[in-house]
Amino acid sequence: MRLVSLLVVVAACADPPPAVDAGLDAPGPDAVPTTGRLTVIRHGDGLVTGGTSTPTYAMDLIDCGARCGAEVADGEFVTLYASGAPNVDVTVAGPCTVGNCQFIMEGPTTVTFTFTPR
Repeated sequence: MRLVSLLVVVAACADPPPAVDAGLDAPGPDAVPTTGRLTVIRHGDGLVTGGTSTPTYAMDLIDCGARCGAEVADGEFVTLYASGAPNVDVTVAGPCTVGNCQFIMEGPTTVTFTFTPR
């Protein structure tokens, strides 16, 4: 039986990446994230719940009556769930659709869910 050794050497031939310019526009270590008001409006008989994916807010941030909201940091990923009776159609106005109400928060945002009996 013959043993074969294989040695692979990979060398980086590219130039090093350019230095990052930490000019006046770069946020400092104490920078506070910008927040915007997330407003959720519900018309009709249904339930809207959801929130953000970060531990700061968690997914129980939104649990709506006719209107609710929360302060959400810009850049946060928001998920909203709409549920109604089987004989109810749901429409949504805002940065998402009913089947996939997920979006990145970018300033004040309003999402309106309408539950309409068939």
